[in-house]
Parts: sequence; C-alpha cells; structure tokens
Amino acid sequence: MITKNSGQKRHRPPDRHIAVGLELGPSYNEIELKKSFLLGFKFNLRKKEGGMKLKVFISLIILNAWLTLPLLANKSSVSIEAPSSVRPGEEITIKVNVFHRGNSSFHYTKRVVVLANQKEIARWEFSSNHRPEAENFSREIKLKIETETEIRAEANCNLHGSAGPASVKIKIAE
Repeated sequence: MITKNSGQKRHRPPDRHIAVGLELGPSYNEIELKKSFLLGFKFNLRKKEGGMKLKVFISLIILNAWLTLPLLANKSSVSIEAPSSVRPGEEITIKVNVFHRGNSSFHYTKRVVVLANQKEIARWEFSSNHRPEAENFSREIKLKIETETEIRAEANCNLHGSAGPASVKIKIAE
C-alpha cells in the first residue's frame, strides 16, 4: 500500500486484514475489511475524491438489515380460547388466536386448521396476495357440543412452518 507522508511516498507493510479492490466510481478504489461486530466485518472506506462515502455506508446498513431480517422471523403458533365444560347440545364459540412475526408478501401465515375430535371443522388459507389482516389475528368458530370434545388448532408460516398444534378438551357438565 502507498500512503502520503509529508509529500513523500513510502511503502507501508501490509496489516493483518484483507484488502479488496472495488470500483465504486471515481470516489473510491479500495475497501479494507476488518473484523468487528457488523456481520463480522468493519467497512473502512478510503476516500480518493468526491462524496459517495455516506451512500456506500447506508447501502451496507440496508444490506445488513435485509440479511438479518430472517433471524427476526418465527414460526406461526396458535392458542385456543374455549370453555372447559358445557352442557350437552350447547353451542359454544371457540376463538383461535394466531401469533406470527412477519406479514408481507414474502413471509406470512399460510394456513390455519382447526379440528374437533380429529375432524376438520375450519380452515383458512392465505397467499401472498391474500394475507391475514395483521401479524397476530383471531378467528371464531361456533360449534355444537354433544360429547366430550378435543379442539386442536395449528397454523403454518409459508417459510418456517408451524410451532406445533394447540389443543383444548371440552368436558360435558352433568
């Protein structure tokens, strides 16, 4: 590497870092990558002339955010709100709450399925064009209970899958 010192050029021995040549226009000709907390590297831009330093820095921050976004995502999970016991023949309202971090055209809850005694009683399908109204949402189902019933619900993320089913047992009160 060549550095300027009092108008004289001298050769500086290489440091323990990686120097990568990169053409970013007339303003920059080199990026030194040093280990640090940001994606394992610190970007030290050497300015030759001009003012693209801020644009490059902001671009690197946006790239870092875009690459780490999947780390913030999670699997879709559910909880069920229902009475623990009812009289035979009584109609109840079952509320299924869906929890998921992410609701964009690329990452969303794809489906929610509700079963009563292993028979499907409700299903909601979503797509990139028809997504849920929010990351966390609820759906209600009316069901007439004749015998002891197990309600089971599960939601699936289009990228990460399901956190597993939730279940509730509804007993018959005598």
